[in-house]
Amino acid sequence: MAGSGSGGFSIPTPKMSGFAYSGPDHQVFLDMAKLLLDQGQQQMTVIAAQMACEVCVEQALGKLLKHKGLDFLEESIDSLIPSYNLANDKVRKLYVAVSADKVQDAPFWSKFKEFVQLRNKIVHEGKWIERCEAEESLEVASKLVQHI
Repeated sequence: MAGSGSGGFSIPTPKMSGFAYSGPDHQVFLDMAKLLLDQGQQQMTVIAAQMACEVCVEQALGKLLKHKGLDFLEESIDSLIPSYNLANDKVRKLYVAVSADKVQDAPFWSKFKEFVQLRNKIVHEGKWIERCEAEESLEVASKLVQHI
C-alpha cells in the first residue's frame, strides 16, 4: 500500500508474495501484521492489527445476533455504529449487551485502549513508531482476538 498521509510520509508497499490464507478473516489480518512487522513496517503492523480486531468483533457480533435470532438487526446495526472498534463506547456497549462479556474488565483492556489511540495517531497524524510499540500492539490485538 503506497501513499502518503497527512504527515507527508510515504508507506512502502509490503512484499506479500506467496501470502495465501484460508482461515478466519481476522486471522488473515493478524498474520499480515506479523509479516509486516518482520519487514520492519511498524505503522502498517499496527493498522493491520487493528483491522484484525474490528473484523473479529464484526464476525462475533454477527454470530451472536444469529444465535439469538436477531440477525435481522445486522443491517440496522451496521448503519448505527461508526465501526466495529471496541474502544468506541457505543460499539463496546452493544458487544457487551449481546455477548454478556464485559470485555472492559479484561486484564488487557487498558493496553487495548492505548493501542487504538496509537493507531489513530499513526493514521490521522502520520506518527512514526518504534518496533517495540508495534510488537506490543500486535500482542494486545492478539489478546483481544483470543478473548473474543
